[in-house]
Amino acid sequence: MTQYCGIIITDTELYVSVSKRIQNQIKVIDRYIHKRTESLTVDLSTIHSKNTNYPTIYSIAYTGEPRLILNKTNNNNPIQTAWMLKEELLAEPNNTFNYQFILPTIHNQQWVYMVGISQSDLLALKQATDLNNMEVEVISYWPIPLIDLHKSHTKPILILIEEHDIIKGYLYEGAIIISTITWNQQNETPKEVISRLLQESPIKIDDSLNIQAYLSNRTYALWNQLIEQYGVVNTSTISDVVNHFTYRWNHNVYMDASVGLSYYLARTGIQSEKII
Repeated sequence: MTQYCGIIITDTELYVSVSKRIQNQIKVIDRYIHKRTESLTVDLSTIHSKNTNYPTIYSIAYTGEPRLILNKTNNNNPIQTAWMLKEELLAEPNNTFNYQFILPTIHNQQWVYMVGISQSDLLALKQATDLNNMEVEVISYWPIPLIDLHKSHTKPILILIEEHDIIKGYLYEGAIIISTITWNQQNETPKEVISRLLQESPIKIDDSLNIQAYLSNRTYALWNQLIEQYGVVNTSTISDVVNHFTYRWNHNVYMDASVGLSYYLARTGIQSEKII
């Protein structure tokens, strides 16, 4: 039986989640944190060695900030428009990103959604996974895996992440990050942050969203009223997962992200081509 392994790579750790699909439900097999060494190849070899008894498919993401571009398309050849934009970005002096794009339709408007991921990160990852003969299905980007914890969402989602006293917000429409924001804590209230986020968003949405917050207790207290007003994304109960272990990793944004990666693969039902 194929198992699905999600890995989030930070500067100091790798966060790992392993799941299997049993009929129409997902069962979590394991979750753990691996301390990084100087060699990503060695780190992934250690993780992969724990999965050799079953064919395993991987989904992996770094926590480095991607470059995100969301543009309207108003012509009859959006694919050509997207390729031209990609070529322009790759030709920029000192460019350090590799780009991929999709052409989503949101609110009856077609868009070009361009995602840039660090070239050096991708190269290091390819070398490490090739040397370890790992079957990688998805290379994701930060913090998109958090939206994959759940099967579906009926409202836009605002994910708040606090790191090193900096609070960033990521506004999702479906599986697309449509706007990001950094909270100016000296001059803005939480309500003003959301107001500014909605105003700056290239896609206009009404004042109806859910919030998923990875905040310190001190910061959460400042946001608590707004979170209750808009509604929190419930990460403790996920309908298609037999044993979601959120309580073990309370407020751990990286572990939740690795879980999202493994859940996404398990929901696709894709099977490994390898035979153990």
